[in-house]
Amino acid sequence: MLAVMRRLLTTVVAGLAVHGTALAGCPTPTDVADITETLDKIDAAYQSADTVAFTEGVSALGPQLDCASEVLPRSLVARVHRTQGLAAFTQQDDERLTDAFAAAKALEPAFTYPESFVPAAHPVARRLAEVVVPTDEAPYAPPIEGFYLFDGAASDMRPAGRSVLIQHIVGRNEVALTRYLRPGDRGWAQLDANAAASETATTSRRSATPFWIASIATASLGGVVYGVAASRRSAYENAATIDKPPLRAQTNGLVTASLGLLGVSAGSAAVGLVVSR
Repeated sequence: MLAVMRRLLTTVVAGLAVHGTALAGCPTPTDVADITETLDKIDAAYQSADTVAFTEGVSALGPQLDCASEVLPRSLVARVHRTQGLAAFTQQDDERLTDAFAAAKALEPAFTYPESFVPAAHPVARRLAEVVVPTDEAPYAPPIEGFYLFDGAASDMRPAGRSVLIQHIVGRNEVALTRYLRPGDRGWAQLDANAAASETATTSRRSATPFWIASIATASLGGVVYGVAASRRSAYENAATIDKPPLRAQTNGLVTASLGLLGVSAGSAAVGLVVSR
Protein backbone atom coordinates (compact mmCIF):
# COMPACT_ATOMS: atom_id res chain seq x y z
CA MET A 1 0.00 0.00 0.00
CA LEU A 2 2.75 2.45 0.90
CA ALA A 3 4.52 1.60 -2.35
CA VAL A 4 1.33 2.50 -4.24
CA MET A 5 1.16 5.81 -2.38
CA ARG A 6 4.76 6.59 -3.28
CA ARG A 7 4.12 5.78 -6.96
CA LEU A 8 1.08 8.04 -6.99
CA LEU A 9 3.01 10.89 -5.40
CA THR A 10 5.82 10.46 -7.95
CA THR A 11 3.29 10.52 -10.79
CA VAL A 12 1.69 13.72 -9.49
CA VAL A 13 5.04 15.50 -9.16
CA ALA A 14 6.05 14.32 -12.65
CA GLY A 15 2.77 15.71 -13.95
CA LEU A 16 3.68 19.09 -12.54
CA ALA A 17 7.09 18.95 -14.18
CA VAL A 18 5.92 18.13 -17.70
CA HIS A 19 3.76 21.24 -17.77
CA GLY A 20 6.79 23.51 -17.34
CA THR A 21 8.03 25.58 -20.26
CA ALA A 22 11.37 25.10 -21.97
CA LEU A 23 13.15 27.56 -24.22
CA ALA A 24 14.19 26.19 -27.58
CA GLY A 25 17.89 26.51 -28.41
CA CYS A 26 19.69 26.83 -31.73
CA PRO A 27 21.91 23.90 -32.78
CA THR A 28 24.56 26.22 -34.25
CA PRO A 29 24.76 29.41 -32.15
CA THR A 30 26.56 32.44 -33.55
CA ASP A 31 27.93 35.54 -31.87
CA VAL A 32 28.62 39.17 -32.71
CA ALA A 33 32.02 38.27 -34.16
CA ASP A 34 30.51 35.70 -36.54
CA ILE A 35 27.89 38.13 -37.83
CA THR A 36 30.44 40.93 -38.18
CA GLU A 37 32.71 38.65 -40.19
CA THR A 38 29.86 37.78 -42.55
CA LEU A 39 28.97 41.45 -43.02
CA ASP A 40 32.64 42.20 -43.79
CA LYS A 41 32.67 39.45 -46.43
CA ILE A 42 29.48 40.81 -48.00
CA ASP A 43 30.97 44.32 -48.20
CA ALA A 44 34.20 43.00 -49.70
CA ALA A 45 32.28 40.96 -52.26
CA TYR A 46 30.20 44.00 -53.22
CA GLN A 47 33.30 46.16 -53.67
CA SER A 48 35.01 43.54 -55.82
CA ALA A 49 31.81 42.81 -57.78
CA ASP A 50 32.05 39.15 -56.74
CA THR A 51 28.44 38.17 -57.32
CA VAL A 52 28.87 34.60 -56.09
CA ALA A 53 30.51 35.58 -52.80
CA PHE A 54 28.00 38.38 -52.28
CA THR A 55 25.04 36.03 -52.77
CA GLU A 56 26.58 33.40 -50.50
CA GLY A 57 27.21 35.98 -47.78
CA VAL A 58 23.67 37.36 -47.89
CA SER A 59 22.27 33.80 -47.81
CA ALA A 60 24.38 32.98 -44.74
CA LEU A 61 23.39 36.15 -42.87
CA GLY A 62 19.76 35.15 -42.24
CA PRO A 63 20.50 31.83 -40.49
CA GLN A 64 23.29 33.47 -38.50
CA LEU A 65 20.89 36.11 -37.21
CA ASP A 66 18.34 33.43 -36.30
CA CYS A 67 21.02 31.65 -34.25
CA ALA A 68 22.47 34.72 -32.53
CA SER A 69 23.54 33.80 -29.00
CA GLU A 70 24.34 37.36 -27.92
CA VAL A 71 22.47 40.63 -27.68
CA LEU A 72 23.25 42.46 -30.93
CA PRO A 73 24.31 46.11 -30.47
CA ARG A 74 22.35 48.78 -32.33
CA SER A 75 25.33 49.71 -34.47
CA LEU A 76 25.54 46.13 -35.74
CA VAL A 77 21.77 46.00 -36.27
CA ALA A 78 21.97 49.21 -38.34
CA ARG A 79 24.63 47.57 -40.46
CA VAL A 80 22.42 44.51 -40.92
CA HIS A 81 19.62 46.77 -42.17
CA ARG A 82 21.95 48.50 -44.65
CA THR A 83 23.19 45.14 -45.90
CA GLN A 84 19.61 44.02 -46.43
CA GLY A 85 19.06 47.22 -48.39
CA LEU A 86 22.17 46.64 -50.47
CA ALA A 87 20.99 43.11 -51.26
CA ALA A 88 17.58 44.47 -52.25
CA PHE A 89 19.31 46.98 -54.58
CA THR A 90 21.18 44.22 -56.40
CA GLN A 91 17.87 42.32 -56.76
CA GLN A 92 16.04 45.44 -57.94
CA ASP A 93 13.56 45.13 -55.07
CA ASP A 94 12.71 48.79 -54.54
CA GLU A 95 10.18 48.23 -51.75
CA ARG A 96 12.57 46.15 -49.66
CA LEU A 97 15.39 48.61 -50.35
CA THR A 98 13.35 51.55 -49.05
CA ASP A 99 12.17 49.56 -46.04
CA ALA A 100 15.66 48.38 -45.03
CA PHE A 101 17.29 51.78 -45.49
CA ALA A 102 14.53 53.42 -43.44
CA ALA A 103 15.25 50.95 -40.62
CA ALA A 104 18.99 51.66 -40.83
CA LYS A 105 18.44 55.42 -40.87
CA ALA A 106 16.18 55.19 -37.80
CA LEU A 107 19.17 53.86 -35.86
CA GLU A 108 21.99 55.90 -37.42
CA PRO A 109 20.47 58.95 -39.13
CA ALA A 110 23.84 60.62 -39.82
CA PHE A 111 25.49 57.61 -41.48
CA THR A 112 26.84 58.00 -45.02
CA TYR A 113 28.73 55.43 -47.06
CA PRO A 114 32.45 56.08 -47.53
CA GLU A 115 33.26 57.35 -51.03
CA SER A 116 35.55 54.35 -51.49
CA PHE A 117 32.58 52.05 -51.00
CA VAL A 118 29.65 53.93 -52.57
CA PRO A 119 30.21 57.31 -54.30
CA ALA A 120 27.89 60.11 -53.21
CA ALA A 121 26.24 60.18 -56.65
CA HIS A 122 25.53 56.44 -56.62
CA PRO A 123 21.82 55.48 -56.47
CA VAL A 124 22.42 53.55 -53.22
CA ALA A 125 23.90 56.60 -51.50
CA ARG A 126 21.10 58.83 -52.77
CA ARG A 127 18.38 56.44 -51.62
CA LEU A 128 19.88 56.22 -48.14
CA ALA A 129 20.08 60.01 -47.93
CA GLU A 130 16.53 60.59 -49.21
CA VAL A 131 14.63 57.82 -47.44
CA VAL A 132 12.04 58.96 -44.89
CA VAL A 133 11.94 57.11 -41.59
CA PRO A 134 8.40 56.13 -40.54
CA THR A 135 7.57 57.08 -36.97
CA ASP A 136 4.58 54.76 -36.59
CA GLU A 137 4.50 52.42 -33.61
CA ALA A 138 2.27 49.49 -32.74
CA PRO A 139 1.39 47.61 -29.55
CA TYR A 140 2.51 44.03 -29.13
CA ALA A 141 1.87 41.08 -26.84
CA PRO A 142 4.84 40.88 -24.43
CA PRO A 143 6.31 37.46 -23.66
CA ILE A 144 5.43 35.76 -20.39
CA GLU A 145 9.11 35.38 -19.56
CA GLY A 146 11.78 38.00 -20.22
CA PHE A 147 11.32 40.86 -22.68
CA TYR A 148 11.80 41.86 -26.33
CA LEU A 149 14.49 44.07 -27.81
CA PHE A 150 13.56 45.92 -30.98
CA ASP A 151 16.69 46.82 -32.92
CA GLY A 152 18.68 46.45 -29.71
CA ALA A 153 16.41 48.53 -27.48
CA ALA A 154 13.55 47.64 -25.13
CA SER A 155 10.27 49.50 -25.61
CA ASP A 156 6.59 49.36 -24.67
CA MET A 157 5.73 49.80 -28.36
CA ARG A 158 7.32 48.25 -31.42
CA PRO A 159 8.29 50.13 -34.59
CA ALA A 160 5.78 49.80 -37.43
CA GLY A 161 6.17 50.47 -41.12
CA ARG A 162 9.77 49.30 -41.35
CA SER A 163 11.92 46.25 -40.76
CA VAL A 164 12.90 45.38 -37.20
CA LEU A 165 15.39 42.94 -35.73
CA ILE A 166 13.71 41.49 -32.65
CA GLN A 167 15.40 39.53 -29.87
CA HIS A 168 13.68 37.73 -27.01
CA ILE A 169 15.81 38.04 -23.87
CA VAL A 170 15.36 35.74 -20.88
CA GLY A 171 17.26 34.98 -17.68
CA ARG A 172 20.54 36.83 -17.38
CA ASN A 173 20.66 38.42 -20.83
CA GLU A 174 20.24 35.06 -22.55
CA VAL A 175 18.95 35.24 -26.13
CA ALA A 176 16.03 32.87 -26.67
CA LEU A 177 15.13 34.06 -30.17
CA THR A 178 16.32 36.45 -32.88
CA ARG A 179 14.26 37.30 -35.96
CA TYR A 180 14.56 39.86 -38.75
CA LEU A 181 10.99 40.89 -39.50
CA ARG A 182 9.61 43.13 -42.21
CA PRO A 183 6.28 44.98 -41.95
CA GLY A 184 3.44 42.56 -42.49
CA ASP A 185 5.56 39.46 -41.91
CA ARG A 186 3.64 36.58 -40.38
CA GLY A 187 6.33 36.46 -37.71
CA TRP A 188 4.66 39.38 -35.89
CA ALA A 189 1.35 37.54 -35.68
CA GLN A 190 3.17 34.38 -34.60
CA LEU A 191 4.93 36.21 -31.75
CA ASP A 192 1.60 37.59 -30.55
CA ALA A 193 0.00 34.15 -30.85
CA ASN A 194 2.85 32.54 -28.90
CA ALA A 195 2.48 35.11 -26.13
CA ALA A 196 -1.28 34.52 -25.99
CA ALA A 197 -0.78 30.75 -25.90
CA SER A 198 1.78 31.12 -23.11
CA GLU A 199 -0.66 33.27 -21.14
CA THR A 200 -3.41 30.65 -21.58
CA ALA A 201 -1.08 27.84 -20.55
CA THR A 202 0.12 29.79 -17.52
CA THR A 203 -3.47 30.52 -16.46
CA SER A 204 -4.37 26.84 -16.84
CA ARG A 205 -1.39 25.77 -14.75
CA ARG A 206 -2.31 28.26 -12.05
CA SER A 207 -5.92 27.05 -12.09
CA ALA A 208 -4.77 23.45 -11.75
CA THR A 209 -2.35 24.15 -8.89
CA PRO A 210 -4.92 23.73 -6.06
CA PHE A 211 -5.81 20.28 -7.40
CA TRP A 212 -2.13 19.23 -7.52
CA ILE A 213 -1.65 20.47 -3.95
CA ALA A 214 -4.77 18.65 -2.78
CA SER A 215 -3.65 15.45 -4.51
CA ILE A 216 -0.18 15.53 -2.96
CA ALA A 217 -1.51 16.43 0.51
CA THR A 218 -4.16 13.71 0.40
CA ALA A 219 -1.66 11.12 -0.79
CA SER A 220 0.69 12.08 2.03
CA LEU A 221 -2.11 11.86 4.59
CA GLY A 222 -3.10 8.47 3.21
CA GLY A 223 0.47 7.29 3.70
CA VAL A 224 0.42 8.43 7.33
CA VAL A 225 -2.89 6.69 7.97
CA TYR A 226 -1.60 3.50 6.40
CA GLY A 227 1.51 3.72 8.59
CA VAL A 228 -0.72 3.89 11.67
CA ALA A 229 -2.67 0.90 10.32
CA ALA A 230 0.59 -1.03 9.98
CA SER A 231 1.46 -0.30 13.61
CA ARG A 232 -2.01 -1.47 14.72
CA ARG A 233 -1.47 -4.64 12.68
CA SER A 234 1.78 -5.29 14.52
CA ALA A 235 0.01 -4.74 17.87
CA TYR A 236 -2.72 -7.15 16.76
CA GLU A 237 -0.16 -9.89 15.98
CA ASN A 238 1.39 -9.58 19.46
CA ALA A 239 -1.81 -9.07 21.47
CA ALA A 240 -3.57 -11.60 23.65
CA THR A 241 -6.57 -13.34 22.07
CA ILE A 242 -9.06 -11.34 24.13
CA ASP A 243 -7.55 -8.05 22.89
CA LYS A 244 -7.42 -8.96 19.18
CA PRO A 245 -11.00 -8.07 18.07
CA PRO A 246 -10.77 -4.31 18.78
CA LEU A 247 -7.26 -4.13 17.29
CA ARG A 248 -8.46 -5.93 14.15
CA ALA A 249 -11.35 -3.47 13.83
CA GLN A 250 -8.97 -0.52 14.21
CA THR A 251 -6.59 -1.94 11.61
CA ASN A 252 -9.33 -2.60 9.06
CA GLY A 253 -10.80 0.86 9.60
CA LEU A 254 -7.46 2.57 9.08
CA VAL A 255 -6.72 0.56 5.93
CA THR A 256 -10.14 1.47 4.55
CA ALA A 257 -9.52 5.14 5.37
CA SER A 258 -6.11 5.08 3.66
CA LEU A 259 -7.67 3.54 0.52
CA GLY A 260 -10.31 6.26 0.51
CA LEU A 261 -7.65 8.95 0.75
CA LEU A 262 -5.77 7.31 -2.12
CA GLY A 263 -8.94 7.50 -4.23
CA VAL A 264 -9.42 11.18 -3.39
CA SER A 265 -5.76 11.87 -4.26
CA ALA A 266 -6.08 10.12 -7.62
CA GLY A 267 -9.28 12.03 -8.36
CA SER A 268 -7.66 15.38 -7.55
CA ALA A 269 -4.69 14.53 -9.79
CA ALA A 270 -7.04 13.61 -12.65
CA VAL A 271 -8.93 16.89 -12.30
CA GLY A 272 -5.62 18.79 -12.22
CA LEU A 273 -4.56 17.16 -15.49
CA VAL A 274 -7.86 18.02 -17.16
CA VAL A 275 -7.77 21.65 -15.98
CA SER A 276 -4.14 22.14 -17.02
CA ARG A 277 -4.92 20.97 -20.53
